[in-house]
Amino acid sequence: MLFIAIAITLAALYFVQMRVYKKRTFDKLSYKVSLDSSEVTVGDDIYMFEELTNDKAMPLPYIKISTNLPVGLAFRLVKNANGKLGDTFMGSVESIFVLKGRQRIRRRWRIACRKRGIYSLGNATVVSNDLIGFNPISTVLRVPKSKSTTVTVLPAQAELERDFSSTDCFAGDILVKKSLLTDPMLRSGARDYTPFDPMNRINWKLSASHGKLLVNVEEYVTKFQSNVILNMCSQIIERNEDTPDNPEFIEYNITVAASLIGRLAAENSPVRLIANTPPETIHGDYRAGSDETGSKIMMTPPFTGKYGVLDAMRTLAMLEMKYSMPVEKLLDYVCDHPGVFSENGNIVFVTSVIDGRMTLFYEQMKRLGIDVIFYVTTSNRGIDRIPDGMKVFYRTYFDSYKAVGQW
Repeated sequence: MLFIAIAITLAALYFVQMRVYKKRTFDKLSYKVSLDSSEVTVGDDIYMFEELTNDKAMPLPYIKISTNLPVGLAFRLVKNANGKLGDTFMGSVESIFVLKGRQRIRRRWRIACRKRGIYSLGNATVVSNDLIGFNPISTVLRVPKSKSTTVTVLPAQAELERDFSSTDCFAGDILVKKSLLTDPMLRSGARDYTPFDPMNRINWKLSASHGKLLVNVEEYVTKFQSNVILNMCSQIIERNEDTPDNPEFIEYNITVAASLIGRLAAENSPVRLIANTPPETIHGDYRAGSDETGSKIMMTPPFTGKYGVLDAMRTLAMLEMKYSMPVEKLLDYVCDHPGVFSENGNIVFVTSVIDGRMTLFYEQMKRLGIDVIFYVTTSNRGIDRIPDGMKVFYRTYFDSYKAVGQW
């Protein structure tokens, strides 16, 4: 009888604790996360702070929390492989805790930003159990979207001189007799130093050879607007209606466009971004025209200066992997409205593939006095011959091909 009584008592205790834990485990259990940075560049690391609080007296003997990151971000963890420490990257991690009553656990994770975009931290899945461990229950702890849980990853800039054949300066400088701007890279001689000249214009080598201070005489320049056209199609004919078949090609196109815009805008040369992508995904006013075709072409205002560079990078970070029309339709529209897209005679075209329609576009623009420079970001070539005078720069650096999985 004593054994039966003990068994009944234990069974009753088991069912009571099971019922209590099933009902109250997630009461007053809170989960918070935050990031230490809201804007970084591809390749940078940020820190995520995670906080799990059991704000009730009842202890939780078993808590497993699964934390997931959006694609593009990854936990940077240190892994010991064959006695050597190295970094490993994971999209999710699982942790197990014992939480006492009124206890709070804080952790810090190192996050690698591997792809441009705007990311918000997701929710966490929590699994708990009772004292015996036979009755697991789970829930999802919600993370409200806020500034502290969102990060904008700006695109990195490519090394154009390394990844492409060398090119002439296309920053949009024209020599003139008089302008408010001078270019220190364009020197026409030297003269005696005066107290009104800045020290950074002194030519120290000439000064040493002549025994007196001489300053560089810089050419006066005027800046005209450039236009970077970004082809959001990864090949001439895409299988999907609005999504490129090879998004990795487009990602590198965006990287090259970021490099070009960054250089031009940093030199105070106004530059616009034009792309065959839905404008409404960025800004409702970024439309090339009010007609049916023009309203599907994104065209930004000019970016100028260091703040313009930052605005351009933010715009590129927001670009979704979508195209709004085939590239031929984009080229036809530009040819029909040359004054809208190239009023100052300067276009840089970034594309994953080049074909006969693009050479025809070059010749049409040339007849209008508009110079077009092509950056072809893969080895895809749909033509055998490039017309004389057409400036095309192919991606040639070996390691860069590995980045898009072509080798």
